[in-house]
Amino acid sequence: MASLSKQPYVTQVVDVDHSQLDTITPDDGWTPLDNVDVLEMGLGWDRSTGGSGGAMGWLNRKAGSDLDGVATFYAGNKPVKYLGWDELDTFADEGQAAGSATHTGDNQTGEGAGDDETLRLTFGNLPMRITDIVLNAAAFKRGSDMKRAKSIRVTLYDSTGGTKTPVAWVEPSLYKPKNTIAVAHIRRKRDADNKVIKGEGAGWELQVIDRSIDVAQGNRDDFLLKSASLIGITVQAG
Repeated sequence: MASLSKQPYVTQVVDVDHSQLDTITPDDGWTPLDNVDVLEMGLGWDRSTGGSGGAMGWLNRKAGSDLDGVATFYAGNKPVKYLGWDELDTFADEGQAAGSATHTGDNQTGEGAGDDETLRLTFGNLPMRITDIVLNAAAFKRGSDMKRAKSIRVTLYDSTGGTKTPVAWVEPSLYKPKNTIAVAHIRRKRDADNKVIKGEGAGWELQVIDRSIDVAQGNRDDFLLKSASLIGITVQAG
């Protein structure tokens, strides 16, 4: 796992008018990422009273909530790496793959305009063994709570060529929010037999999941098992 001393990357701040941006859903199916070399996922939220009034509402708003943007990387059905929490450069120790999966760092309150946490994937530099990536938004740490956040939004950007362009977004439901949202599943393209395509026709594709589940906060194993189940992966332990 990464050292806490690794520095977060700094991403361009983009003013996004979400009212003019497409909302993508699981019904849209798999979207080829043929012309996308760099993809960013921004997670933004604002402090909320959580529906409470008086002193409790004031305390909830003051504390905010510590949400996390997290990516999990799979080699087949085995989770092998993650991005987020204490990991800011997932493949930093793997030569040319260094910098292919980076994170802006942990925002613990939701304070500030725009995206509060952003992760970036550079597809061409990811290790060949990585076949699947799951993007999550989670209230993972003990004491964090989706209900103390409002205006939760997940924005996807095409940052190919150094220009950060918002392309779509996911807006989670406010109703009885669970603590972990599986946002999207990114995978290497598959053939008719569900085998990874190599050579001509190879590349990546994305499908929105937008489903949520409660995991035991602070328990990484429970997070991995349950988030994988939302995309039909049965986790291999080793």
